[in-house]
Amino acid sequence: QEAGYRLAQAARASAWMDYHLSTFAAGASIYGHDDFMGNLMTHLVRMPAGGAPVTVAAHGAQRQMQFCDETVTRAAEAAAAQFGRLDAHLRSAGTPYLAGDELTVADIPLGVEAFRWSLLRRRLPAGAAEAPAAPAA
Repeated sequence: QEAGYRLAQAARASAWMDYHLSTFAAGASIYGHDDFMGNLMTHLVRMPAGGAPVTVAAHGAQRQMQFCDETVTRAAEAAAAQFGRLDAHLRSAGTPYLAGDELTVADIPLGVEAFRWSLLRRRLPAGAAEAPAAPAA
């Protein structure tokens, strides 16, 4: 019985890590519309105050960028939706961790994202999407 539980827990953890990679870790689409956490970091942390344009190098290319309220709002809405999904899972599963009753490797990358979101939410400008608080990691 114990071996079966551990195998099921490992499968759940693997699924959550795949979710993290496909949803939060944008990879090659960095600075694309689907990279909501990357866009929040770029616009809320790395862009200079006042909106002056900057040159950003990524994947061997250089791009001119500047702060964009619309990008921040869209990224905040996407982040809120994804953290809402995580929160809903934790509530419906009735477990403190993503893959069950014990901390697993799945909780680490998504816990980091939840912490990052809790910090980024404080930097959202007025008018950005009001997003629910990050779930407990």
